[in-house]
Amino acid sequence: CKPVIIPEGTFAFSAQITNPDLTPINCYGKLLFTGSGEHAFIFGAADGNAYQYESTEPSSIWLERSTQDLTDQFGGVCLFNCFQLDLNVHSKNFYRPLYLQGFNDGCAYNKIHINRCREGHSQVTLHANGTSGYCNQNTFIGGRLSTSSSTNESINIHGIEFINDSVDNHIPNGNEFVNISCEVQNSGAGFTSFVNGSGSKADTAQRNMFSYRIEGNDHLITGAGVTDNTFNAVYSDNSATGDVKELIHGGSTSTADDDENRQLAKNRFIGNRQFPLARREIKEVASFSRNDCVQSLEIRGLQPQQ
Repeated sequence: CKPVIIPEGTFAFSAQITNPDLTPINCYGKLLFTGSGEHAFIFGAADGNAYQYESTEPSSIWLERSTQDLTDQFGGVCLFNCFQLDLNVHSKNFYRPLYLQGFNDGCAYNKIHINRCREGHSQVTLHANGTSGYCNQNTFIGGRLSTSSSTNESINIHGIEFINDSVDNHIPNGNEFVNISCEVQNSGAGFTSFVNGSGSKADTAQRNMFSYRIEGNDHLITGAGVTDNTFNAVYSDNSATGDVKELIHGGSTSTADDDENRQLAKNRFIGNRQFPLARREIKEVASFSRNDCVQSLEIRGLQPQQ
């Protein structure tokens, strides 16, 4: 089908827009949501059915909420039970600026080019929900997840949040974040993190991959159940805060400490400047160079070409 074109300019709307047919949309202008109490723009529907994107035409959307209100806990650009959507997105001022959910079905195989997702509680959310929902094998490319330096919130702020309220074997997995920049800040009582895990299940995210740059975040991983993932840091720095923070922060209870140790042991951390392999300090982590690779090959009895 032909794409819906949003011309240049700003176009306000006060009630939820739904696109269950996944009709391509191209925004040359900006959509401004002036409502509250509901998600703003939904591709698909959270009704237990699957919605397939059957177009070679990519979609693009620029969406902002007229004012920031993090007590209004709804999404901006939402992909509910979507498959194969190709989307370029900019979303601002929503509790969940970009919200993917598989409810009693899947939200999978989507390719999302992030321009910016910002000024929210969780800038990108992946949610496995219902009796058999899953949120797997989505690819997020480039862009910036951020909140402004003036952010002063009592709630925690996250770049990416995984939520698992589905069955235990539908843990969000196989998602890849490529060259993502995360710069979330909060001068209030809440802390900030790159990845957070939450939900009613013990495991919230497994076998996902992150290549990223982060600046100013308090923690790399927070919450619970983020295990068996790969974190590849292009650059990692918390100099904006000036304080030494924890790599993994699950809370102060003994249960939280146990989960912190499990997350620390089961995730893979790579990079030539990275949060440490100890959760209560920040230091340099060994880089991997060609010499390291050559040495490893020689140990295995192979002779690499010079």
